[in-house]
Amino acid sequence: MKSIYLQLGIVALLIGASLTSCQKNNSTSPTVSLADSTDLSFGVQSDSFISTFTFSKPGGSGFATNAVVSQEAFAWTAGVANISKFKLEATRDGVPLEIQSNNLTNVDLFALTPLLSKVNIKKGLYTNVELRVVLTHAAPGAALPLVLTGVFTSGGGTHWPVEFDFNEDLEIKASVADITVDGTQSLLTKLNMHLAKFLTSITAQQVDATTRTNGSIIISSTSNAALYAKIKANLLISSDSKFEHHEKGK
Repeated sequence: MKSIYLQLGIVALLIGASLTSCQKNNSTSPTVSLADSTDLSFGVQSDSFISTFTFSKPGGSGFATNAVVSQEAFAWTAGVANISKFKLEATRDGVPLEIQSNNLTNVDLFALTPLLSKVNIKKGLYTNVELRVVLTHAAPGAALPLVLTGVFTSGGGTHWPVEFDFNEDLEIKASVADITVDGTQSLLTKLNMHLAKFLTSITAQQVDATTRTNGSIIISSTSNAALYAKIKANLLISSDSKFEHHEKGK
């Protein structure tokens, strides 16, 4: 009987050690000391609050400019983003690292003061810095990762409501200059979406030829898919970012 109890005791010890090991592997890293770090806030914003563009003439490049006209114009007037994750990839003291933030939903891209997601960042010199904004495919009935609305004015002067519905997995990235975090100031980095570039290589004739749905131009993966693919490609290369330094607590 003693032998059986001894064996059971050894088994119990082994199970306990295994559970302890699992708990250690799943534990989070220690919180960075406030004296050794500062706040880093992430945000997303468009580069203008009402973006109206002209189109090139037929046969031209289709490049959009920032001039307001009465015909063959396109205006983005509103936009909402639902960001599943922000990621800051960089090298600190020669070691690659990644800093992530929480979800940020219902972001008004045209707001004067954008919503921000805040994390803690350790002191040091950060090089090879890259900001990544992660969009994640939404389940049916959930808010889409990105929705833009606007108005297209055709050559005949007709105004057509436009909606761009993006519902895919996508990472938008922008390189950022090296930064030194000394703990005396908080940091802010925003992904700036240049909406004018969303229409690069797109002509007024292509927009005017789109299928209408209940009097509106819906651009999605299933409606006017060719135009959707062009805007999606421009979305990947139409953003930049930089760091802003602010007094701590402001």
